[in-house]
Amino acid sequence: MGKNNITVREMTYDDIDEVLRIENNSFSDAWSREAFEYSINAEYDYTIVAEYDGEIAGYAMLRSSIDTADITNIAVDEKKRRKGIAYELMKSLLAYGYSTGVTTYALEVRSHNYAAIRLYEKFGFEIVGIRKNYYSNPVENGLLMIRGTI
Repeated sequence: MGKNNITVREMTYDDIDEVLRIENNSFSDAWSREAFEYSINAEYDYTIVAEYDGEIAGYAMLRSSIDTADITNIAVDEKKRRKGIAYELMKSLLAYGYSTGVTTYALEVRSHNYAAIRLYEKFGFEIVGIRKNYYSNPVENGLLMIRGTI
Protein backbone atom coordinates (compact mmCIF):
# COMPACT_ATOMS: atom_id res chain seq x y z
CA MET A 1 0.00 0.00 0.00
CA GLY A 2 1.47 3.35 -0.84
CA LYS A 3 1.69 6.52 -2.85
CA ASN A 4 4.55 7.25 -5.24
CA ASN A 5 7.67 5.94 -3.49
CA ILE A 6 5.97 5.32 -0.13
CA THR A 7 5.50 1.81 1.24
CA VAL A 8 3.79 1.18 4.57
CA ARG A 9 4.45 -2.05 6.49
CA GLU A 10 4.44 -3.39 10.03
CA MET A 11 7.34 -2.33 12.25
CA THR A 12 9.97 -4.91 13.22
CA TYR A 13 12.76 -4.92 15.81
CA ASP A 14 15.22 -4.18 12.99
CA ASP A 15 13.44 -0.84 12.44
CA ILE A 16 13.76 0.43 16.00
CA ASP A 17 17.12 2.22 15.62
CA GLU A 18 15.79 4.31 12.71
CA VAL A 19 12.45 4.84 14.45
CA LEU A 20 14.27 6.07 17.58
CA ARG A 21 16.33 8.49 15.48
CA ILE A 22 13.14 9.98 14.02
CA GLU A 23 11.43 9.96 17.44
CA ASN A 24 14.30 11.78 19.15
CA ASN A 25 14.54 14.36 16.36
CA SER A 26 10.77 14.93 16.41
CA PHE A 27 9.87 15.02 20.10
CA SER A 28 11.49 16.55 23.16
CA ASP A 29 9.70 13.94 25.32
CA ALA A 30 10.66 10.94 23.19
CA TRP A 31 9.60 7.35 23.75
CA SER A 32 12.21 4.81 24.83
CA ARG A 33 13.44 1.74 22.95
CA GLU A 34 11.54 -0.38 25.48
CA ALA A 35 8.29 1.43 24.69
CA PHE A 36 8.66 0.63 20.98
CA GLU A 37 9.62 -2.99 21.72
CA TYR A 38 6.57 -3.32 23.96
CA SER A 39 4.29 -1.89 21.27
CA ILE A 40 5.60 -4.24 18.58
CA ASN A 41 4.67 -7.19 20.83
CA ALA A 42 1.47 -5.85 22.40
CA GLU A 43 -1.63 -7.73 21.31
CA TYR A 44 -3.74 -4.58 20.87
CA ASP A 45 -1.08 -2.37 19.28
CA TYR A 46 -0.53 -1.89 15.57
CA THR A 47 2.89 -0.42 14.79
CA ILE A 48 3.88 0.55 11.26
CA VAL A 49 6.69 2.25 9.39
CA ALA A 50 6.66 4.10 6.11
CA GLU A 51 9.54 3.66 3.73
CA TYR A 52 10.30 6.39 1.21
CA ASP A 53 12.66 5.35 -1.58
CA GLY A 54 13.57 2.29 0.48
CA GLU A 55 14.48 4.14 3.70
CA ILE A 56 12.41 4.41 6.86
CA ALA A 57 10.89 7.87 6.74
CA GLY A 58 8.23 7.69 9.44
CA TYR A 59 6.21 5.52 11.78
CA ALA A 60 2.86 5.41 13.50
CA MET A 61 1.18 3.44 16.26
CA LEU A 62 -2.37 2.57 17.19
CA ARG A 63 -3.62 1.01 20.44
CA SER A 64 -7.12 -0.44 20.26
CA SER A 65 -9.64 -1.56 22.83
CA ILE A 66 -12.78 -3.22 21.47
CA ASP A 67 -14.27 -0.56 19.14
CA THR A 68 -12.09 2.42 20.11
CA ALA A 69 -8.45 3.19 19.40
CA ASP A 70 -5.85 5.75 20.40
CA ILE A 71 -3.32 6.92 17.87
CA THR A 72 -0.42 6.95 20.28
CA ASN A 73 2.44 8.11 18.11
CA ILE A 74 3.15 9.34 14.58
CA ALA A 75 6.26 11.05 13.22
CA VAL A 76 8.05 11.64 9.94
CA ASP A 77 11.75 12.31 9.42
CA GLU A 78 12.15 16.09 9.18
CA LYS A 79 14.01 15.80 5.84
CA LYS A 80 11.16 13.80 4.31
CA ARG A 81 8.16 15.84 5.44
CA ARG A 82 5.57 17.26 3.03
CA LYS A 83 5.77 14.21 0.75
CA GLY A 84 2.52 12.54 1.85
CA ILE A 85 4.17 10.13 4.29
CA ALA A 86 2.11 11.11 7.35
CA TYR A 87 -1.03 10.95 5.20
CA GLU A 88 -0.21 7.39 4.12
CA LEU A 89 0.55 6.38 7.72
CA MET A 90 -2.78 7.78 8.94
CA LYS A 91 -4.64 6.10 6.09
CA SER A 92 -3.05 2.77 7.02
CA LEU A 93 -3.83 3.14 10.74
CA LEU A 94 -7.48 3.91 10.06
CA ALA A 95 -7.86 1.11 7.51
CA TYR A 96 -6.37 -1.39 9.95
CA GLY A 97 -8.56 -0.11 12.78
CA TYR A 98 -11.74 -0.36 10.73
CA SER A 99 -10.77 -3.88 9.64
CA THR A 100 -10.68 -4.88 13.32
CA GLY A 101 -13.95 -3.19 14.30
CA VAL A 102 -12.72 0.19 15.52
CA THR A 103 -15.32 2.92 15.02
CA THR A 104 -13.93 5.74 17.19
CA TYR A 105 -10.39 7.12 17.29
CA ALA A 106 -8.75 9.52 19.72
CA LEU A 107 -5.40 11.29 19.86
CA GLU A 108 -3.63 14.14 21.61
CA VAL A 109 -1.55 16.73 19.79
CA ARG A 110 0.43 19.73 20.98
CA SER A 111 -1.73 22.82 20.65
CA HIS A 112 0.89 24.55 18.47
CA ASN A 113 1.52 21.61 16.11
CA TYR A 114 -0.54 23.16 13.33
CA ALA A 115 0.70 20.82 10.57
CA ALA A 116 -0.40 17.76 12.54
CA ILE A 117 -3.74 19.34 13.46
CA ARG A 118 -4.43 20.05 9.77
CA LEU A 119 -3.56 16.45 8.88
CA TYR A 120 -5.90 15.06 11.53
CA GLU A 121 -8.69 17.38 10.43
CA LYS A 122 -8.30 16.07 6.85
CA PHE A 123 -9.15 12.65 8.28
CA GLY A 124 -12.24 13.93 10.07
CA PHE A 125 -10.81 14.42 13.55
CA GLU A 126 -12.35 17.22 15.59
CA ILE A 127 -11.01 19.03 18.64
CA VAL A 128 -13.22 18.05 21.57
CA GLY A 129 -11.15 19.19 24.54
CA ILE A 130 -7.98 20.71 25.91
CA ARG A 131 -5.67 18.86 28.29
CA LYS A 132 -3.96 21.61 30.31
CA ASN A 133 -0.17 21.26 30.53
CA TYR A 134 -0.42 17.77 29.00
CA TYR A 135 3.04 17.95 27.42
CA SER A 136 6.37 18.70 29.06
CA ASN A 137 9.69 19.98 27.74
CA PRO A 138 8.28 22.52 26.95
CA VAL A 139 5.05 22.53 28.90
CA GLU A 140 2.17 22.91 26.49
CA ASN A 141 -1.52 22.14 26.32
CA GLY A 142 -2.64 19.09 24.42
CA LEU A 143 -5.68 19.09 22.17
CA LEU A 144 -7.87 16.01 22.43
CA MET A 145 -9.12 15.11 18.97
CA ILE A 146 -11.76 12.49 18.16
CA ARG A 147 -12.94 10.83 14.99
CA GLY A 148 -16.18 8.88 15.29
CA THR A 149 -18.03 6.49 13.03
CA ILE A 150 -18.34 7.73 9.47
